[in-house]
Amino acid sequence: MLSILIPNHNYPVEHLVASLYHQLQKLEIEWEIRCYEDGSDEECYLQNKEALALIPHLHHQFIRKNIGRAAIRNKLAKDAKYPYLLFIDSDMQCEGEDFIANYLKHKNEADAIYGGVSYSDKKPKSNHLLRWHYGRQRESITAAIRNSHPYISVKTCNLLIKKELMLECPFDERLKKYGHEDTLHAISLSKKQASIFHIENPLLHQGLEDTELFLEKSKMAMQNLAVMMDRDEQMLDEINIVRFYRKIKKMGISNWLLFGFFMAEPLVVFILKSPLPFLYFYDVYKLGYLIKACNEKS
Repeated sequence: MLSILIPNHNYPVEHLVASLYHQLQKLEIEWEIRCYEDGSDEECYLQNKEALALIPHLHHQFIRKNIGRAAIRNKLAKDAKYPYLLFIDSDMQCEGEDFIANYLKHKNEADAIYGGVSYSDKKPKSNHLLRWHYGRQRESITAAIRNSHPYISVKTCNLLIKKELMLECPFDERLKKYGHEDTLHAISLSKKQASIFHIENPLLHQGLEDTELFLEKSKMAMQNLAVMMDRDEQMLDEINIVRFYRKIKKMGISNWLLFGFFMAEPLVVFILKSPLPFLYFYDVYKLGYLIKACNEKS
C-alpha cells in the first residue's frame, strides 16, 4: 500500500529509517522503504548498508554516479511497489510517533498531500545561521497559508503522492543543477489539475548547509529559475522574486540594479556570513544573480 522513498547523498539515514520502521510496525498495512544512494561516497554507503541490514522490506541501492535530484526521484517512483508514495529527504527526522498514521488518515482527500517542514529552536553554529533563519522564516509555513497557494508551496522533502500521478507528472530531468525542481514539478501538477492538500505533519530539517554552500546553491537555483521563466509559466508569478524581476525589467532598470548589486556584493556576502544574516540581504543576493542569469540567457 505504501512505499516510502528516500533519495540520499552522503548522509547517515539510520535514525530516520529506524523511526519510520518503528511506526510502520504498528500499522496494519503493506509497506516498503526504498533508500537509494545517489552518488554517495562508498564509505557513507557502506555505513548506511550496515546500519540498515536488519530492516525488513527495505531496498537499499547504491548508484555510483550521481544522476541528479530529479532523476533519482523518478527512479524511486518507477521502482516503487505500492500505489501511495511518501517522499522524504534523507536529512529529515520525525518529530512524533504518528507521522505516517497522520498521512494515512488524509490519503483519500487529495492526489498529493504535503506535511510541511520545521526547524529546531536551537541556534546552530554561526556558519549555518543563514540557512537556519531562512528555513524558520520562509519554509516553516502553516498549512492554512500553504493551502492558499497549494501548488507553489509543494515540496518533495515530505510529500505523499499517488504513484499513478507521479508517473504521469515526473520530475523534469533537464534541470541538472540544484534548485526549483519542486517548482517545476508543481507546475506539472497544476497543468494536470491534480488536487493538492496541505496538512500539519512536519518533518524536522537537520541537514543545514553552511552559508558558503547555501549561497552557491542559491546561484544555481536562480539559473534554473531563469530557464523556467523563458517558458512563461503563469504560475511563476506566485513567486515574489519573479514578480519583482518582471516589474523592474519592464521599467528598464534591471541592469542598473545589477550594476549596483555587484558593487555591493562583498558587503552583502559579509552580512550574510555574519551572526546577524538579515534575509533582506539574501533577497538582494538572489535578485542580483537572477538578473545575471536572465541576461546570460537573452
